[in-house]
Amino acid sequence: MADMIVLGVTVLDMIVGPVTPAFFDIDSTPVSIESFPGGDACNVALNAAALGAKPLLVSAIGADPSGAWIRDYLDRHGVDTAGLTASNACGTAVSLVMTEPGGERHFLTSTEVFREISPAIITDDLLKEVKVLSLNSFYRGAQLDGSAVAALFHRARSLGVLTAVDTLRCRTGNALEQIAPVLAETDIFMPSFEEAVQITGQTEPEQMAEVIRPLGTGAFIVKLGSRGSFLADFNKKESCCIPAVPAAHAVNTVGAGDAFCAGLLSALLRGRNLYESALFASAAASMTVQVNHATGAFSSFEEVENYASFPCSRRISSTS
Repeated sequence: MADMIVLGVTVLDMIVGPVTPAFFDIDSTPVSIESFPGGDACNVALNAAALGAKPLLVSAIGADPSGAWIRDYLDRHGVDTAGLTASNACGTAVSLVMTEPGGERHFLTSTEVFREISPAIITDDLLKEVKVLSLNSFYRGAQLDGSAVAALFHRARSLGVLTAVDTLRCRTGNALEQIAPVLAETDIFMPSFEEAVQITGQTEPEQMAEVIRPLGTGAFIVKLGSRGSFLADFNKKESCCIPAVPAAHAVNTVGAGDAFCAGLLSALLRGRNLYESALFASAAASMTVQVNHATGAFSSFEEVENYASFPCSRRISSTS
């Protein structure tokens, strides 16, 4: 039985490299090609499963070989795929990631299937089985608009389910207006720094928090990359900076934010408080930047817990 629902996009990531502009003038270029399941929601579900949670992924793939491969991979790695819709109208989303020798990446994407992702399949009976509902792909999907998700989150919270939101980049220019109805029904909002800048129009985490505070969100966490994260607990009127866990050898930052989300929610499921869960999430993100892809950096909760030492006291400051 699932203890967490993860809602959002699933993608087949094909990582190709090394690639230079010269390949357009050459008939055949020898490269390394690796394929992995990807997409924010898929990454969160896989990482959460590795940490001992029991995630149900609600997403969409195509009714094609790529989709079948992703479903099989998820099944083998502990993710419940009962909420994974196979579309006959659209193929599985694919992201072709072309990597230059210096590490810079360029993306070719096919994402029509995102419009098939529907929160409507998350029934009250399903919500009664879980403790967490996480949307990890806001701004990506015609059916994942503010009103539909707000209604879903309202139902979830009325049943005692913790609601969490992470976003992708908004492409329409009205980011705050779109997400505001959802944040009114959200317990934890955790965008990246760049996404938070776009949503709030502010560049300092404390100022961002003042924009988000009136919207009704319980807690606001800004992921700051190598600088750690900023946590504002609006319910307790407290805030603090969460230190980053240094990475011995950073290889790739792709997926670090998804690992953070999975780590935070998995720690909360184990009864850790918000501060302790954010510290744990920092360790999960640090481990992830040391591998070439977004998942697979750890295989158990204890492995992440042992990766860094965590202070027991809560170093939180009061805010007005």
